[in-house]
Amino acid sequence: MSFKFASRSSFPSVSRYINVYNKNTGQTVVIDRYLSKYLKMSQGFMNMLRLECRFLKHITLTQAKESYTPKILNNFLMALKKRFGKFLYIWSVEVQEKRFEKYGDSVLHWHIMVAFDYHVGLDFGADDIGKIASYWKYGICEVSAVRRPSVGYLMKYITKSLNADVGFQIKRMACSRIPSFYRQSWKKLAPAIDKLTTQGLPLEQWQTVLSWDYRGGFVVVDEEIRLRRGRLQRMKEKFYVYRHPQSAWSLMGGCDVGGVLSSCGGAVECEPF
Repeated sequence: MSFKFASRSSFPSVSRYINVYNKNTGQTVVIDRYLSKYLKMSQGFMNMLRLECRFLKHITLTQAKESYTPKILNNFLMALKKRFGKFLYIWSVEVQEKRFEKYGDSVLHWHIMVAFDYHVGLDFGADDIGKIASYWKYGICEVSAVRRPSVGYLMKYITKSLNADVGFQIKRMACSRIPSFYRQSWKKLAPAIDKLTTQGLPLEQWQTVLSWDYRGGFVVVDEEIRLRRGRLQRMKEKFYVYRHPQSAWSLMGGCDVGGVLSSCGGAVECEPF
């Protein structure tokens, strides 16, 4: 079974790569929007771990032969939930490299970081590992410890997944529900949390009040419906708990990264935004 990228010709307005320009230095950088999206997802997952004590495991799911349907991973995660209760997770998928190089077979496998409630780890043992392995019916399931989780640890697998020829009907990465306010760098999120904490707002209420826009993180302190230009509109008064510093970078628009690299001799930097 062979996997190929989807053609994006039917979505001409969506560009994976965009150009940004620094008005102070004159530097132009190509930004990978897909990688940026997954970076924010990883940041959100790590920020939740910073604020909640969790028991972590790294699970690798390998198929003996290609058996992919959307439900095989969902069934595995549901079985974990039934045994261990609710948990956080983030996963990426890629082709088994050594098998492809040796036999030419495109067979998928998944890397999943699972964050169970802390009490699960108090008596977690070999029986639990055996149970987890039994939930995967399609090949080998390996369960290992996560010593020092980090965004870099997650992005290592995500970058490999993005570069792999996986398939257009298969997500490269997904995670459990992460509120949007978590999906910021810790450098931005920490001062917002400090201000909310000084106001006596408990952690469980942050996701209901904290939002982000291009100016920074804000809390809606007043909201009413007003008549404006002949139409009733919902107006919000915002109190900013964090403001983004002014940036010298500005957007230049979408681009064909192949054309950019060829015109610049391959000297364009490509990185997440």
